[in-house]
Amino acid sequence: MAEPKKIIIDTDPGIDDAMAIFLALRSPEVNVIGLTTIYGNVYTTLATRNALHLLEVAGRTYIPVAEGSHVSYVAIELDPAFTKNIGQIVLLGGVFLVNGNVNPASEANIYGDPEAADIVFTCEADVLAIGLNVTHQVILTCNPFCML
Repeated sequence: MAEPKKIIIDTDPGIDDAMAIFLALRSPEVNVIGLTTIYGNVYTTLATRNALHLLEVAGRTYIPVAEGSHVSYVAIELDPAFTKNIGQIVLLGGVFLVNGNVNPASEANIYGDPEAADIVFTCEADVLAIGLNVTHQVILTCNPFCML
């Protein structure tokens, strides 16, 4: 078995991110080495509180949580070479072959901040966008949820 991939989760933990964090913490394929919080579903301060609470519930309080900015893409503005240090950015963004969740052609993450999306998609990091259509296709059975 390969060494688990070290990941940092940049999150605005509402229920969707909470489930993703819990699944990542249980996965043998990844080692969550930190969480950073951003605004989105909730304000950054609440996102930080939620992230700390999720780690407490999971028994992983040793994982560091860093409160991020209340605005988008600050790290890239402060240091444009920042993205050279990122192995891969994986994000939920865009909509392909299905209707969007904002309007028929738009997904909320990209629609909500198209300038930030442009910066991410044109940066030097490897970017993997998981479209909204994937969320319509993935079925989670009781097995992974029962282990949470």
